[in-house]
Amino acid sequence: MLVQIASWPAIFFVNLPLRLLALVLALPLLAESRNPDARHIDLPGQLLVIAGLTCLVMAIIQGGSQGWNSPLILGIFLGAVVLLAAFLLVEARVREPLLPLQLFGNRVFSVANVAALIVGFASLAPIFFLAQYFQQVQGYTVLEAGLRTFPISIGAFLTAPFAGRLAGRLGPRLPIVLGALLESGTLFLLMRLEPDSSYATLWWILGMLGIGFGFMLSPLTAAVLSATPPARAGLGSSMFNTSNRIGNTLGIAVLGAFVLQQFSGNIASQLTQRGVPASISATIANKIAAAGAQASQIPLSGRLPLPPAALHQAINQAFVDALHGSFLIAGIAVLAVAVLVAFLFQQRAPRTSGAPAEADVMTGASAQL
Repeated sequence: MLVQIASWPAIFFVNLPLRLLALVLALPLLAESRNPDARHIDLPGQLLVIAGLTCLVMAIIQGGSQGWNSPLILGIFLGAVVLLAAFLLVEARVREPLLPLQLFGNRVFSVANVAALIVGFASLAPIFFLAQYFQQVQGYTVLEAGLRTFPISIGAFLTAPFAGRLAGRLGPRLPIVLGALLESGTLFLLMRLEPDSSYATLWWILGMLGIGFGFMLSPLTAAVLSATPPARAGLGSSMFNTSNRIGNTLGIAVLGAFVLQQFSGNIASQLTQRGVPASISATIANKIAAAGAQASQIPLSGRLPLPPAALHQAINQAFVDALHGSFLIAGIAVLAVAVLVAFLFQQRAPRTSGAPAEADVMTGASAQL
């Protein structure tokens, strides 16, 4: 709605009233967690991890446009490696580390954070691509496209509290595995997407995608918190968030680069199938692919090898075919989470003394939504 009314930077302002509301609700309802042994701020660790993650995220985001093997991107990646390695070295030696490395000796903590990264990688990019599909291929407005992806949010919102209660009774492994299998299955179903697919054939798949995500979110949060000492609950939650957000960034950057690369080749293939010479098809494909999904909306004029309608049809099909590959990769990634958790999680995650109760876990999971 904000993009429809104003422009895309307006989306950032919606965070202000929501954060204020969250603050008002959280102050009287959420119990504070404190580390009784904390005496000093790990300032070197904070500066190193902020600088390292900034370089990593910048390189991931800019890699597609600047070129993954460009000196700039390689230099930023190298800087991220050096800074994060220095961060680990500091954390291993400082008396009161920002991130106690011994936490990763807990298998549940380590696996849950890896799973959070993979889920972040596989969950956000498909929504990003579907929004482009609805707008640029099927011609809906920004608001109409947003409403068509709404079943994903509804599915996650309704499922997360139930998954939290289920994890409290049975442990996190079962709901995470079920959610991962459901989400991977729906991502594979999205490989049937076509430029003229009816929304009646899609809405329930999108709803199931959200349900699968919701089934994983609360139990993964519960697993991380149950494997974290109560005094460091804030640390466990922030580590989980960091893993998930890095996964989000990786997913959009890596899968976005994959879609762009496939899009170009698919355009050339589609044009060749329609009788356009291969050399001309390659030239047209390189010019069009840079516009991404918006290529289907480019006004076509001048001498064309095909009628404009046929060329637009070829572009739309090329883009949708490129999405199929991204859905396949995301589906395999989520399937890997199911296997990882099924074999490496205990049925009931170990709960340290005074670990967060079920209500606290559900509250933390709701914050993710």
